[in-house]
Amino acid sequence: MWVENKEDLVRNLQFLNKAALEEFVAAHVLGETLRYNQYISATKATEHNEKADVRLHILSSTSGKDISRFNQAEEEVIYKTEVAHFEVRRIERSEDRIDILLREVERK
Repeated sequence: MWVENKEDLVRNLQFLNKAALEEFVAAHVLGETLRYNQYISATKATEHNEKADVRLHILSSTSGKDISRFNQAEEEVIYKTEVAHFEVRRIERSEDRIDILLREVERK
């Protein structure tokens, strides 16, 4: 049985090239709702990959499934494609990284 997760999560992403990075970021439009076309995973861990090009912050996760009991070191939470829809709340660019703040929304 998977445990429902109800907390903030992080997903760190690295890209092979700038074009792929910009294509990914362009799909995240402020105020719009999106759904990823593949399973995605995130972590409850407080330590993060400092080499990440993009860091997704998922606020108040409700539909992610906590699978950390299978690997406690990763503290992983996964989302099925048909379940998770996210509203893009904020996008912040710095020299080192792009942070995208997401909030889960109910499907319509």
